[in-house]
Amino acid sequence: YLDKKFDNEELRFRQRFLPFNISMPIPLEISKYPSLSYIIANAPPGQEQELFQESLDNFTSVKQVLDRIPPQHSVDCLSKVVKMNCVQMGLVVNGHCKDSKKAPILDFSICQNVPFMKVV
Repeated sequence: YLDKKFDNEELRFRQRFLPFNISMPIPLEISKYPSLSYIIANAPPGQEQELFQESLDNFTSVKQVLDRIPPQHSVDCLSKVVKMNCVQMGLVVNGHCKDSKKAPILDFSICQNVPFMKVV
């Protein structure tokens, strides 16, 4: 078992989302994350499309920043995840699996710390 100071929700949250704070002016605090998850889960019908479009825009911004960084293993890993998420969000925005009731699958096979989404 891990030492409690290294195994807590806030530490996992910060480590998982730290790479995406490259282009964001204000990092998302863990205290805001549950309320954001609630908003997404309870979005009024039709508003999901706006959320997916915003997600696509954010992934595209991060991709552009990562493409300017010289190649490194950790950057390549993140870049692959961001590109995969851009493709997946693009599919969702364009109506792919629109009627699916299944939740997206988070896949950690490319990068052990940051998942990419598989829309099913």
